Order: sequence, then C-alpha cells, then structure tokens
Amino acid sequence: MRDWKRIRRVVGETMREIGILVVVFVPLDAAFAPGALRPSTVGLVVIAAFTAIVCGIIMESEKHS
Repeated sequence: MRDWKRIRRVVGETMREIGILVVVFVPLDAAFAPGALRPSTVGLVVIAAFTAIVCGIIMESEKHS
C-alpha cells in the first residue's frame, strides 16, 4: 500500500529544492554569460521557479486525514 502523505511530502520537498536551485543559478548564469538569455526569459524562469517553491511548500505542509 502506498503512503500518499509521504509521497506528497517528498514531491513537495523536491519541487521546493528545484525551485530554489533554479532561482539561484539562472540569474547567476545570466550575469556571467551576458546575452545568453534575454531578460524576459530570465524573468519567466524565475517566476516559474517561485511558483514551484510555493507549490512545494503547500504540498509539504498540507494536512490530510
């Protein structure tokens, strides 16, 4: 039998960690490789990463009975 609460928590934790890494490294990459990414692309990636962080936190913290 699957432990859905644990699976949901682990997936949420993974989403949060991926979001944090993307938020840190995409702007850093854009800073060291000027012209590689357009500012709008960096903005969209950062917004998507923040969404992943928020969704991950929500998934980790939800209480299911």
